[in-house]
Amino acid sequence: PYIKKKTSIRKFNSIAVWGDRKPGVAALSLAWMHADKIDKTGLHNADFDYAGKGDSLDLVLEQLMQSRKRPKLQYWLYASKSDSIKYQSAEQLVNIISKKNISREADINFMNDEKYNGNDVLRNDFAAFLVWAFGN
Repeated sequence: PYIKKKTSIRKFNSIAVWGDRKPGVAALSLAWMHADKIDKTGLHNADFDYAGKGDSLDLVLEQLMQSRKRPKLQYWLYASKSDSIKYQSAEQLVNIISKKNISREADINFMNDEKYNGNDVLRNDFAAFLVWAFGN
């Protein structure tokens, strides 16, 4: 509503949400719950261990698996192999999406590399997400 009010844009072709680490999980949740309005979601080194205890990883993913919702979203995921917990959680998320049979393989863009280099990687990957989500 804010963008529509402040600009001349009245209709969007696509709406995407993206987040890094914990906000990445929030972006996924937002897209999952509002798939009627959001088309694409991006998670960058998503931190599913939202309680910081190391045991809540499965809780978030389990909630997605048990959800009756079957949103038709497109997913952009990045996980560094150097952070095994985040990498494993991204793989588990891809498996959940595949088991629910809600997206085609082409709708999941899972990128990874051997090490995470901080802001440079984040900056480049956010640009890659924007091109993926809105580019031609």
